[in-house]
Amino acid sequence: MTTEQSNKERHQPPKVTIGVPVYNGEAYLAEALDSILGQTFGDFEVIISDNASCDRTEDICRDYASRDPRITYIRQEKNAGAAPNFNLLVSLAKGKYFKWAASDDLIAPEFLASCLEALESNSNASIAMTQTRIVDEAGRELDCQSVSSAFTSPEFNERFAALLPMRACFEVFGLIRIEMLRKTKLIVGSSHGDGVLLCALGAQGPFEAISKPLFSARRHPEQSVALGKDRRAYSEWFDSRNKGKLILPTMRMLKEFALIPFAYSLGFNERLSAVASLLSFAWSKRRGLLGDTKYLLRWALLSVLLPAKP
Repeated sequence: MTTEQSNKERHQPPKVTIGVPVYNGEAYLAEALDSILGQTFGDFEVIISDNASCDRTEDICRDYASRDPRITYIRQEKNAGAAPNFNLLVSLAKGKYFKWAASDDLIAPEFLASCLEALESNSNASIAMTQTRIVDEAGRELDCQSVSSAFTSPEFNERFAALLPMRACFEVFGLIRIEMLRKTKLIVGSSHGDGVLLCALGAQGPFEAISKPLFSARRHPEQSVALGKDRRAYSEWFDSRNKGKLILPTMRMLKEFALIPFAYSLGFNERLSAVASLLSFAWSKRRGLLGDTKYLLRWALLSVLLPAKP
């Protein structure tokens, strides 16, 4: 792993760290970086972790790093999958607040300032996020979504029950209080790992919602959502170490969710309510559990009939 750092040493850490995980992002990367560097709040560092791209990503990153001392560029020797690349950025962060920035998304100039103001006005909040504009390859708006009011509730039980079934997980690209982020497992290497992380953050504190569309999530054929409903392929995309292993996506997801209420300082009644919500959620995922069970039985049968060669 090689690192390019600015030749200007900081005398104090930045207030915000923006982590940019990227793999073959040449199509939209420059536009994404321009939106970051154009923020009205400027006390931030940008760490780019290139997951062994084989397009022009490296050239683009090195060019930007040479022109802005706030940017650090890191290139991985091999593609480890999305989750390890996302998580590495948290370990390198120096800021009090942290934001992941995808290489194909955009943030409006006041995104950081608005989220920072929201977090500093509520010391209990774990994450601040704006409304999300969903755009196509050309930046044309397709939809606009707001942070659920249930995520902002001061009651853990209401947040937990609402976070379990969430799907889009745009909030993972909000501004996060890093001390709370580092108390989680970060993004676990399985399907819906970003949803598990958001649930863990919600267990520590409410979300703050900004009623302005300052974040644009791009939809295009090359991104991970194109994997569709193949949850095992999605698990391998999250973490390349899953390749060739027995993958039970629904069971793994439910296990990770079940651990959350017991990982943080919650009362007995809160944990009891969380268990009830988990049971209800597990019932809604019964088809996935049945699919995992069938897959496990086939795997066990094949292991007996076709034992591994020494």
